[in-house]
Amino acid sequence: LNVMLTRCKKGMVIVTNEAFLLKGRDLLLRRLASHWERSYGHAKTWVSWKDILDACVDVPGVMAPRPN
Repeated sequence: LNVMLTRCKKGMVIVTNEAFLLKGRDLLLRRLASHWERSYGHAKTWVSWKDILDACVDVPGVMAPRPN
């Protein structure tokens, strides 16, 4: 985990189940998710894999297309 967190160059996408992290209050990833939720809000912290696949959301290094 430490290597993963220290090697990011542009950003980080963590693929996990929100319910899994909610159970582990003491997990480092849960604490990171809580920080991101406070900083960016729930909707920008947790996105559907379907929205990522459809390129409907921004991810580090790749912005979703904007309507004209």
